[in-house]
Amino acid sequence: MELNQENFQNNQLSEQDQNNFGVLINYGYISQDENGATQILFKIDSKANIVDKGLVVGLTQNGNLVDAYFLGSENMDKYNIKFNETHIIKDGKKYSYNELGINIQTEVGYIINKDDERLLELPEDAFKMFASVYGIQEEHNCVISVLEDKICACCLKGEEVLWVNPIDIGSNIFDANTRKIKVGNNTYDISNCYLRVCLKKIYLHVDVKNKSKILGKTNNPFYDY
Repeated sequence: MELNQENFQNNQLSEQDQNNFGVLINYGYISQDENGATQILFKIDSKANIVDKGLVVGLTQNGNLVDAYFLGSENMDKYNIKFNETHIIKDGKKYSYNELGINIQTEVGYIINKDDERLLELPEDAFKMFASVYGIQEEHNCVISVLEDKICACCLKGEEVLWVNPIDIGSNIFDANTRKIKVGNNTYDISNCYLRVCLKKIYLHVDVKNKSKILGKTNNPFYDY
C-alpha cells in the first residue's frame, strides 16, 4: 500500500518530539486504481475509487508522512467502536482526533484519550511502527523497583540494568517499609501498580474500579530532551 504525500496535511499531527518525529491519528480512505494498487488518502475527489475508510495512524518526521497504517473499516463492532471524519465513538462517547494519543509499552501499544484511558489496542504492525521510534525497545523490560526508599522505573535488558529513574509522585506519600503509596485518603500497594511507557514519559499507574489512575511519572531516557 502506498502513501499519498501530496494528499497529506500536516495540520493533523500531534506535537513532535525534538527529533521532529510526530504521530498522526486521523480518519482516512483506501483507494484502489485499475491495476489493483492501493494507497492511503486523507482527502478525496470524485475520481477516487474508495474501497474502505476508517482510522489511520501514522509516523511523521519534519512534517512529512513517513509511514502509516490503516486500522480497519468504519465500524469495528467487536470493539464497540465507530469512526467518522471528525470523531472516534467508543461506548457512546465521542473523542475528536486531536484529543487522542499513542501509548507504547514493552510488548503492546494503545490509542488513548486525553485521560490516558485505552480506547483500542494497536495491531502488531502498527505497534512495531511506533516502537521502532518511541518507547522502550522490545528486548528491554521496564519494571517498578524501590531504591533508597524511592519508587523507581528500572529498565532491564536480560540481567543487565540499563538505567534507573526515580518516579516523581508529587504530594503522594510512599512508605518504603510497607511498600504502600498514600494518595489522599486512599492507600495503594505498589504490587498492584504498573508502568506505562508513553512518548516522552513513563507513568506509574494503578487500576481503580476498572479505571487507570496515574500516581507518578518520570522522564523516558530513550528520548533526547
